[in-house]
Amino acid sequence: MNNYKCFHELIRKQIQSYRLQHSYTQEHMAELLHISARSYFDQEHGKYGFSSITLAYFLLMLSAEEVMSLLGEVRTVLEGRDRNEDF
Repeated sequence: MNNYKCFHELIRKQIQSYRLQHSYTQEHMAELLHISARSYFDQEHGKYGFSSITLAYFLLMLSAEEVMSLLGEVRTVLEGRDRNEDF
């Protein structure tokens, strides 16, 4: 799996987890992310990736600590992937 796919999968899971933790419907998450409900459904199920603007809206929903935690996970995934590609 390349870096883009690893990143995409991590973000998809984080957004879905956030939605479930807050008991939001997919329609409500779509509203919060300023996208259509259909687009959210497709993105949450991995059909398409989240756009940078959608990711920005998601980051604005998080506390500073949650943003830092997510960035740490992104770093771990991408740096770990880069090291594995060397072999």
